[in-house]
Amino acid sequence: MKLRLSVASVAWSSTLCLLMLGCKSTLSQSFEGKRCGPMGECLLHYVCNDANFCVPEDALSRGLDAGLNTDWGSPDASTSPAVAQPVTQVVSGPDVVDATLAAASKEVSRCSACVEGEDCVEGACLSACPSSTTRCGTACVDTSTNQDHCGACDQACADVPNGQGICQQGRCETACDEGFERCGDTCVDLSHDPDNCGRCGYGCVVPTFGVATCAAKRCGIECREGFIDCDASCIDPATNPDHCGGCGVRCTDAEVCSNGACVGVCPTGTTASGSSCVHTATNVANCGSCGDVCPVTPNGAASCSGRKCVPPCAVPTPKRSGGHAPRG
Repeated sequence: MKLRLSVASVAWSSTLCLLMLGCKSTLSQSFEGKRCGPMGECLLHYVCNDANFCVPEDALSRGLDAGLNTDWGSPDASTSPAVAQPVTQVVSGPDVVDATLAAASKEVSRCSACVEGEDCVEGACLSACPSSTTRCGTACVDTSTNQDHCGACDQACADVPNGQGICQQGRCETACDEGFERCGDTCVDLSHDPDNCGRCGYGCVVPTFGVATCAAKRCGIECREGFIDCDASCIDPATNPDHCGGCGVRCTDAEVCSNGACVGVCPTGTTASGSSCVHTATNVANCGSCGDVCPVTPNGAASCSGRKCVPPCAVPTPKRSGGHAPRG
């Protein structure tokens, strides 16, 4: 037997279809041709017969179900329903419309129990959200402070290393963990970060033959093996005439620094480089010839062997120095 739906149910289904899914209703098309609707629906006081035509409710009891009068665009009462030629009606996407109407009717049925002050959400009756909140899914949230729904539903504030995203007045901000300060969108340790030492954006100067450090918000350096910190610079005490053998030990203009000592003439096997006597076969500041410096890389410093720079394979153990106050 065909499903009989009231006009009210059909109207509700059509309205839900139009509002929620944006689909086009075909009910008016079905009724204009006096054919039953996609789910057997008819106008008030009419029912759908076995020939799929809408007939008056008392037609069955009066024996008129065997045929349809010409006012309905069909054969007269003497015509057998088996040979009746119904008016052809083209309905676009009938399967989609049927499924939509069925889903809408089911939704209306499940939400028919909702009372004033309740919202129908996914087929369930839920208490209406307070005016200061917004419904996101099944929850009522304050989009001015909610981390997962900041400013609008599903706009989450992302966490960052050493901090987390928070929502303030509908905008995502960053809250840093204890001991860290916010610099832009990052959280840094101003006491130990050489790129932000003491304050945001203050980078410690990287010395030649060493690396920059930050301790207690003061810049410092660590020199590679064989070099020492003299006035915030990494120097070679074996060859530097201004720090020959140690910081501040200066050779005279007539002397050169060789193996950490001021001498008058460079020993055999060394080469004079300004006021220094160097071994160009092994000296990283004069590798192969005077002034050819082996570079320092993020992974370590190259060495000089056989008058050629050798790429680093391990980070050398540096010598630590005292701190220096940030400049600028």
